[in-house]
Amino acid sequence: MNFNGSIADDADACDNHYGSDSSSSSESEGWLTRCNVSSDDDDCPPAEMATADVIDPIRLPPDERFSYMIQGVPGMQLTVQCSNATGIGHQLWPATFLMAAALEKRHRSSPGYWKGKTVLELGSGCGLVGLVAAALGAHVMLTDLPTVLDLLSSNVTANLPAILAAGGRAEVTALQWGKDAPPPGWGSPDLVLGADLVYHRELYPVLLDTLRQFGSATTILLANVRRWSHNEQQFFRPARKHFAIRDIIGEVDPLAVPALAGLASLSKLRLYEFHHLPLPARPALN
Repeated sequence: MNFNGSIADDADACDNHYGSDSSSSSESEGWLTRCNVSSDDDDCPPAEMATADVIDPIRLPPDERFSYMIQGVPGMQLTVQCSNATGIGHQLWPATFLMAAALEKRHRSSPGYWKGKTVLELGSGCGLVGLVAAALGAHVMLTDLPTVLDLLSSNVTANLPAILAAGGRAEVTALQWGKDAPPPGWGSPDLVLGADLVYHRELYPVLLDTLRQFGSATTILLANVRRWSHNEQQFFRPARKHFAIRDIIGEVDPLAVPALAGLASLSKLRLYEFHHLPLPARPALN
């Protein structure tokens, strides 16, 4: 399955977007890569060192419940409970809404496209991306660390009537990158989704290891905020040894996504499509 309807290897796109950036400071890079947003670690520089276009979570209402209207499906509203106080996995980030907009755009251009498609989401957090896919009719497996599953499961249950009415399905399971295999029956889904997964360089090798475990026919879609370019190259350069990677941000206009209006990180959002490269031919046995 090709998300954008064409097959092309634009490996240089990553160099174009993840080349040298003289405005990035090593102090800011260290803050994000070593520390959580709310870390009290004495080894972490203060959060003020990270500019707003780098650390830019979605502002939540006082009850930390976020309502989201799916574009192109009249009356389809999802509600997710989040928690700014319990870590970055319980918050909403800009890449979430870019990814949701990409799914919705495909639905508007090809109504029913997601019906019956199998979709696995990595690092689901509050679950909004996976819930959007399920509410468009996909069969979705939402995954994250065990510490996130209670909140994630609660959000799936709260939105189950809308999902079932659309003919979709949503399940939740734990999946730790680099350690756990894909859930049984989910080794080759049609699509793997990940919103804002490329942010912590210590996790790059295990994230890549997990992505490589999915079948060769699986399309992978990653959305993220371009933070510090030379840091993120440590993920994209080795990834290009295994995947053809296209930057498809041009297919979704972030300025047209209501939830992203006014965000400082708007210009740094990126959307990438991954396809497995063919395995090298084995030498013939004599």
